[in-house]
Amino acid sequence: MWRDTTTLALRRTRAASHDDRVVSLAADEAHIWCVDLRHGAAALAACLSADERARVDQLTDPVDRRRFTIARGALRRILAAYLATTADALRFTYGAHGKPALAPGDELHFNLSHADDVACVAVSRAGALGVDVEPVRALESRDALAARFFSPRDRATLAALPAAERDRGFWRCWTFKEAYVKALGAGVTHPLDAFDLAFSEAAPRVIAERVGPVSPWSLHAFEPAVGYVGALAVRASAIRVCNQSWFVP
Repeated sequence: MWRDTTTLALRRTRAASHDDRVVSLAADEAHIWCVDLRHGAAALAACLSADERARVDQLTDPVDRRRFTIARGALRRILAAYLATTADALRFTYGAHGKPALAPGDELHFNLSHADDVACVAVSRAGALGVDVEPVRALESRDALAARFFSPRDRATLAALPAAERDRGFWRCWTFKEAYVKALGAGVTHPLDAFDLAFSEAAPRVIAERVGPVSPWSLHAFEPAVGYVGALAVRASAIRVCNQSWFVP
């Protein structure tokens, strides 16, 4: 895998038109869009489907309502830009474990993750993918969580890090594992300790898989915002990653 930090730009457009908002995506590329969940709810609410609006109505916390509206609305606007359609025209299907996808026959793979006021949308035509984002924070239960969810090899790698780097190392490993499992579409049926990772930011990779064979995977580390770590997993042997692009609704 090799990386390209090319900045993408999705231009501000009219909600009802798609003629001036088409984004190209090569067969060997993955794009990561980082979304600020603090702004844009009013502009994006109109993109939501009836079932998404119903989910918003079920949320009692106004912060949760805002974050959900922006994340789902931005997801629709981003995907529509690749498909040359309108955001409200998109229809999603859901896998057995809840992973969303576009209508059968469309080769555009995508995934969404959000934490606090940051969301990330990953898009590729190369293969199934997953993305995860987390704020880096200290946890009193860090070692207990690692013992529960990480493989022995993962825990040894984490323990070998300097003490000052272990919180970031924990979240780096966590996001890679979540991204990989999301790409598989297996949900909690694929335990996080069932595979070993090299989770360095320079050369991440899946080392061993005890549930099934290790397919060709590309893993990519990125920072969606200050104080956050993100991870992308794509079922492909080589991917160009264009990242750190803030979506403007």
